[in-house]
Amino acid sequence: MAEGVNPETPRKTRLLSSLILAALAVVVLVAAITVFQMMGRSRSGASDVGQPAPDLALPTAGGEVVRLSELRGRWVLLNFRTTTCSYCREETPSLQEASQTLEEVVVLSVYVTESAERVAAYTTALSATYPSLVDADGAAMRAYAVRGVPVSYFIDPDGRISARHLGPLTVESIRGYVGGG
Repeated sequence: MAEGVNPETPRKTRLLSSLILAALAVVVLVAAITVFQMMGRSRSGASDVGQPAPDLALPTAGGEVVRLSELRGRWVLLNFRTTTCSYCREETPSLQEASQTLEEVVVLSVYVTESAERVAAYTTALSATYPSLVDADGAAMRAYAVRGVPVSYFIDPDGRISARHLGPLTVESIRGYVGGG
């Protein structure tokens, strides 16, 4: 053995390394549990399937106010989107077709954190004639716990959320959600 080297030093170093790794593992575990708890809390609540749909009163791009509760008795497709979302643009023809051919369904697009002017220009360019609502301050987005777009909520005639769909819709998928196909 080399002169001046304490034979206990390697063992102490291994023990210290093991303690540091154990402490790091505990910190990571606590952080993961905290994140999962926060995620669960933010997604549960009023925007869950089977729950009453949170009421909305939002202006269209033209300034008319649409109140969700006034549409009771009909199916409502509430589609959250933005003007910069390529998937949202992709699903627009399907939403337009559904709004014209599925009489039992009211199609509403909710543009989150957008201006009325921008929404009006966008919907005109896409020839979208169904109501386009402006959620300028994000209140509707928060009420429905929207985390990404496009996301659509199907609200049954009794005002309950019957389904939540992530991603672009097709006319066939819309029919499937409302029992029309």
